[in-house]
Amino acid sequence: MRRNSAQNVFRADVQARDVYLMIASLGYFYNANQYTLGAFLGEPLMEKAALEHWREVIKDTVLRAVRLQLPANAAVNTATGATAAAASTSSLASVKTSDNESAHERGAA
Repeated sequence: MRRNSAQNVFRADVQARDVYLMIASLGYFYNANQYTLGAFLGEPLMEKAALEHWREVIKDTVLRAVRLQLPANAAVNTATGATAAAASTSSLASVKTSDNESAHERGAA
């Protein structure tokens, strides 16, 4: 995170612990409430496609929170609801801190 902050990719005021808590919270809430949310939304939240979708939502959310600015290609794809930025979020997986790394999956946008 320090390297990306020094390169003006991430905001300088973002702390690794906060990024970790954001990822953990989004993953935990989804998993812990899968039955209630699934019943409420009328969707099977633990299917592979649903989990993959939620993983992309988490990546996009975290990157939007930590980046100085969004890339120009971050426009939402109206056909899929996915963002172009989400497709290029493999950089999030490479951002490793001693505190964290991993997110969970799927949700309703």
